[in-house]
Amino acid sequence: MRKPILIANWKMNGSLHSNQALLVRMLAKLRPFRKTIDMAICPPFPYLFQVRDLLGYTGIALGAQNASRARSGAHTGEVSATMLQEMGCRYVLVGHSERRALYHESDDDVATRFRQVLSAGMTPVLCVDFTAAERLLGRHVGRRPEDLSVERRHRRIERGVDLVLAHALDGVRRHGPADRLT
Repeated sequence: MRKPILIANWKMNGSLHSNQALLVRMLAKLRPFRKTIDMAICPPFPYLFQVRDLLGYTGIALGAQNASRARSGAHTGEVSATMLQEMGCRYVLVGHSERRALYHESDDDVATRFRQVLSAGMTPVLCVDFTAAERLLGRHVGRRPEDLSVERRHRRIERGVDLVLAHALDGVRRHGPADRLT
């Protein structure tokens, strides 16, 4: 059975200076847990190299917050799964509720990103989270990850595919006022 995995999504936060200070403090506190859980950090794209270098041989994996639907080409601002793999990423978040809400990513978009991550040899982290509004209105109560159509679609991709299903834990996710109410 796979060990539990703790993934820190830094969202659009950090700076070169604050990242280093945070990792120095965080790595020391996480050291005792490395044998019982897998860990990964998903910083914003500009800090991938810095975080990769600071993680070094700690056993904590590097992850990315998103991958492009495209393999390459004229897609300004996009980062391909192959580029992320070359940077040393092991995991890539796919289908995050914020991206679905803000950028109107559909199940088909998420499925394409999922396949791109797999084809680049990384593990997709399929987010089966709910928006702050869904959580505020209680629409997440009683729903399970398997109720989400995108997860069902990915389960049919291939048996034995290495993937992580991710869900933000109540009381842990703190990036907006509505989340503080849960």
